[in-house]
Parts: sequence; C-alpha cells; structure tokens
Amino acid sequence: RATEDTAAFTVFHAAVNFLMSFCECEAHYRELFVRKEVFEFLVSCIALAEQVPISQLLVSVFAHNNMRINLQFVDELVKAIEENFSKNQQSSLNAMYVLRSMVTTFAESIET
Repeated sequence: RATEDTAAFTVFHAAVNFLMSFCECEAHYRELFVRKEVFEFLVSCIALAEQVPISQLLVSVFAHNNMRINLQFVDELVKAIEENFSKNQQSSLNAMYVLRSMVTTFAESIET
C-alpha cells in the first residue's frame, strides 16, 4: 500500500524489474532493447514516467557488455538530458546514468 512518503509499486515497476533481471540473466537478448524504435521509446519514457525505473532497465541493458553502441543512441540521451535539465533534474540524472553505462566498457564500442 502506497503512502505519501513512498511511491506506489505498480505493474510497470514489476515489468521493469522482470526485464532488468532478464537482461542480467540472458545477456544475448539485450540487443532487443537497442533496436532504434525500442530504444527511442524507452528514452522518451525516462522523462514521461519518471517514477517507473526505465533508466535502471537501460542501465541493465548496457552495463557489463561489449555491444557496439551507435553514436545516435548517445546523441538521443544527450538530447534527453538537455531537454529535461531545467524542468526535470531527476530525468536528466537518470539519462546520465544510462549514458555512463553505455560508454563505460572494457573496450571501445562507439560506432560513428
């Protein structure tokens, strides 16, 4: 039961938690989340559904992997940070966490 001090745990939270676990256990399915349309949708949800941990899902997708990252993905996140910086700092911070997980790898993985 939700109170004023805590956010409600919804079916969306459960779905995101499941997908995060799925990405950690079945790393070869991470590519589903980096398809252009899916990625753009998830990035747009960072600002629209701030209370649902979409950014944590994207961090799970990109953390500890050697997938090649398209520069367009990085640009999408930078755009989300810029658009939300003054009006929604938490969304900007969440996008920054995702960006950090994307570009932090053991090997160079950014395509231009």
